[in-house]
Amino acid sequence: MIDTGLALKDGEVWVWGFRGSGQQGNGNSVVLPTADPDKVNSLNNIVTVTGSAYTLVAVDKDGNAYGWGQNLYGAAGVGQSIGIIHTPRPINVPVPVDQVAAGEYFFIARGTDGSVWTWGEDTYGQLGRRNTTRQDSSTPVKVTIGNEKARLVGASYEGAFVVTDQGNVWAWGRNASNSLGFTGNDSIRRTPAIVDSTLNSFASQIDLIAGGYRHGHALLSDGRVIGWGQNDRLAGTLGSTITTSTANPVVIPLPLAGGERVVQMHSRFLGVAVLTSNNRVFTWGSGANTIFGIYGSTVTLRSTTSGTIEDIGGGKEHVYYRTEDGRVWGAGYGAANKLLLTSGLNRIWPGVQVALP
Repeated sequence: MIDTGLALKDGEVWVWGFRGSGQQGNGNSVVLPTADPDKVNSLNNIVTVTGSAYTLVAVDKDGNAYGWGQNLYGAAGVGQSIGIIHTPRPINVPVPVDQVAAGEYFFIARGTDGSVWTWGEDTYGQLGRRNTTRQDSSTPVKVTIGNEKARLVGASYEGAFVVTDQGNVWAWGRNASNSLGFTGNDSIRRTPAIVDSTLNSFASQIDLIAGGYRHGHALLSDGRVIGWGQNDRLAGTLGSTITTSTANPVVIPLPLAGGERVVQMHSRFLGVAVLTSNNRVFTWGSGANTIFGIYGSTVTLRSTTSGTIEDIGGGKEHVYYRTEDGRVWGAGYGAANKLLLTSGLNRIWPGVQVALP
């Protein structure tokens, strides 16, 4: 998310930072950013929580989805197209959900039967409705991907990805800088289609697919990371010309030790962070345009606090990481107190401890 922090703890959702659009989820229109982190009282047994710009979606152990927060374009998915959703409401997906990904103002979900559902903004065809003009939706829309079933879903800034059991990568939405894997810079793809052949050849190896503004990335089962789109989001692997872009994936040149592999990937607006099997964090992206070069224009090994790092995550221009002792640390843009700073606004690596309950 942009200015809101969130975490899962024993099936409970905890929220901190900006809560001026109902993000706290307990019925209050506005909770000050300086207020202590608090849990969402009505939610239990939650297994995933995903944030778009100012909207949250949680999924419980039974596959029920709930949305709340800012509802621009109907992004909360609860059947109301405007206003703020102050408490989590059910999202009417006809089947249980086991994956959710978020773009800037839309969501994509996978049903346990392999179906695909979207809701929210449709300016660039993000909902995959095969329409000729924009049709935002405040309720889930089923996306047709031939006769195939989804294995993975993912989102970029204004586009969507699906990897199917049948071994294909589908995409739709805004293809800025070829970021959806189609040749044809900045074209809008309102109809889901299989991406260009080079990227599609990796489909069976993809464990995670995601993107940001003008880039897409995938984590492969062998621990490599591939990327496509604008060059500066790809660690400069296409050469020195930042405006260069490609629909064909390049292998990100991570300096891994023998046997080391990438095990987690966080891909957002202008950059990427990964965690390796040796508990090291690397970042890359548009270093010139990010707070403190939080990603860096080339692959950069980040200094982190002592302790084994077990998880990474984050939002727009900030990255969180959690150590084995349960502590959470944050680096990057700290507006609206999302890093829970007592002074100052931002933090460079290794960041600052985020004092959660």
